[in-house]
Amino acid sequence: MTDCFTLTDGSQWYHRAMTSKQLQAFRQQHNLTQQTLAGLLGVHRNTVNRWEMGIREIPIMVEKLLECLVMQKKILRRAGSE
Repeated sequence: MTDCFTLTDGSQWYHRAMTSKQLQAFRQQHNLTQQTLAGLLGVHRNTVNRWEMGIREIPIMVEKLLECLVMQKKILRRAGSE
């Protein structure tokens, strides 16, 4: 699904939502269970399962939160090595 947003200057910005396969790959790449990912996102495990099965659309904010989690992990890793 592609979302279209109209900015205050009248221009349009398009965003293609994360797919169920991308979410599942992200979770597996970071060695997270559905339960753990659900806890990090503040949702129920069934919600993550439904996103991964393609039953429910993945909100754009989920992708943004995942980006924040990755950045936090990188920052913590760097702080630990100093």
